[in-house]
Amino acid sequence: MNNDSLISVIIPVYNTEKYLDRCISSVVSQTYKYLEIILVDDGSPDNCPQICDEWAKKDTRIKVIHKENGGAADAKNVGLDSATGEYIALVDSDDFIVPNMYEDMLELMSKYDADIVDSRIEKTDSTDQILGTKTNGHITVYSAEDALSVYMDDSTIRQTPVNKLYKSSVIADNRFPKGKYIDDEYWTYRVIGNAERYVFTDSVYYYYLQHSESAMGRDYSLQRLDALDALMERVEYMKLRFPNLVPKAEKTYFGSCRFHFQMLCYYSDLDPHKTHRKEILDRITKINVKRAISSYNGKQKLWTKAFIKAPYMTSKVRNLFKIGW
Repeated sequence: MNNDSLISVIIPVYNTEKYLDRCISSVVSQTYKYLEIILVDDGSPDNCPQICDEWAKKDTRIKVIHKENGGAADAKNVGLDSATGEYIALVDSDDFIVPNMYEDMLELMSKYDADIVDSRIEKTDSTDQILGTKTNGHITVYSAEDALSVYMDDSTIRQTPVNKLYKSSVIADNRFPKGKYIDDEYWTYRVIGNAERYVFTDSVYYYYLQHSESAMGRDYSLQRLDALDALMERVEYMKLRFPNLVPKAEKTYFGSCRFHFQMLCYYSDLDPHKTHRKEILDRITKINVKRAISSYNGKQKLWTKAFIKAPYMTSKVRNLFKIGW
């Protein structure tokens, strides 16, 4: 890595005029200056288009793309198709990053010959305060298979694309599926699978704003069932690329099926004829359940056996005590 390697920073923009200035300011203020900043206005109905254009007048590194509304996945794909950098980053337009994020991540890229550098991500409130980096200075280096294993644990490595820096080669032709509620579920693991070396730092460089309009800030909805298709695709992907990880992929798929079944029992008005719940029970038969739950023990195993034998009654009891929420 040299000091003029171009980073393409893609910012999909829609209906975030209250936070957009803070977001863009945090990117243009990076200590690493060789950036290509791509603002993709996804037909935003507020003042975002004008805000983007004003920023482009102030900073020649900024490129604005105005397009008809096609959703977050389409906006990110347009940005990826337009990116020319050796490295790629994504930032949501209601979030912000700390000033030394990309400089530090590039140094880690070089030091460990990494294809992806990942960091902790934290929630913040809606104030204009730009927070500094939080870190314990701990670095972990993974192979792709090890990184995917940790990723499926949903612990330190998360599916969020925005708190990472990628070599463009690992993204390749991977694109976000249009029309999906949580499109990251379909994308992140495939990109991780292309990495020879994956670095995680416990530094917090990225702050996200969770509000009522954000996907994860709403009550349960049928759109969230998209995750089951994504996780089933992940099982098939692991069979082809990382067979050692198939049991864990099946385990997380089974766990997600049980969660969504339980939520539909609680929000029964969303599934009055039990159509979706019947479909979920049918989905479970498509995997090796015995293998998927082989690592369960204690209460996990008891709850799982109960669910397999009596899914409706078990879900009712779990909902009564808010277990698994």
